Amino acid sequence: MNDTQRLQPPTGLPRPSPPRTPAGPESTSGRRRGRHRGLIIGGAIILGIVALGIVGLGLDQALTHDLLSADFSASDDTFKTGETDDYTLDIVEGSYRLTSTSSPTSPLMTFGWFARTAYSVEIEASVVRLEAGAATLGLECANSVTDQSNSGYLFLYDPSDGYVLSKVSSGSGAEVLERAPGVAPQAGTRIGISCGKRGLLPDAKTTITGTIDGTAVIRAEDGDYESFEAMSLVFWPTNADDSIRFDDITAIVPGG
Repeated sequence: MNDTQRLQPPTGLPRPSPPRTPAGPESTSGRRRGRHRGLIIGGAIILGIVALGIVGLGLDQALTHDLLSADFSASDDTFKTGETDDYTLDIVEGSYRLTSTSSPTSPLMTFGWFARTAYSVEIEASVVRLEAGAATLGLECANSVTDQSNSGYLFLYDPSDGYVLSKVSSGSGAEVLERAPGVAPQAGTRIGISCGKRGLLPDAKTTITGTIDGTAVIRAEDGDYESFEAMSLVFWPTNADDSIRFDDITAIVPGG
């Protein structure tokens, strides 16, 4: 399968624009092959993935509460490196750098696969450096990822909307679940998203929470997805040569 295959987005998505007030998918994966785009901002969706082959899981992995950990050492292949049509992905000084090579018309989503399917997950990533005038960025709890579609929940910072929680639905578009005022994460900020049910009742909904440096800044509930197999990093800058670096990415089952 061609990792740089381009898919047509089902709907348009407005490009990132400067914030209304001054601040106070292409997609890849490290363990499957295929490609898909999926990002929501303001109710629109655009799709596009790149992924690399998933590996078999041993019994110790199947039972672990540590779903994913990436420190971007020389031997860390959790996330894909290489090139897409509009981006390069590489490891620099022990961090994962995403760089636009043009003025991108679609976001980059780069996927990391969990050691097992989880019904509750907490995902965090440190922003090491952000060199972009205006960029959408964030994390996803991915319920399902295939060559042609993506479903899950996203916590995003968008220059126009602040913090946004959104739902991607395979084949049926996207929905903004909640918005809240927010400012762009700066170097040293740790961003996070948690997805999971709060109760044991059959009709209990999944709670999605976005965090900044461990503090909840936005929360929503939804009843569609209750299991998660992967996560993604999301980056959509405005200009060529914009970049972001991530490090110390973790995904765990809370309370494990």
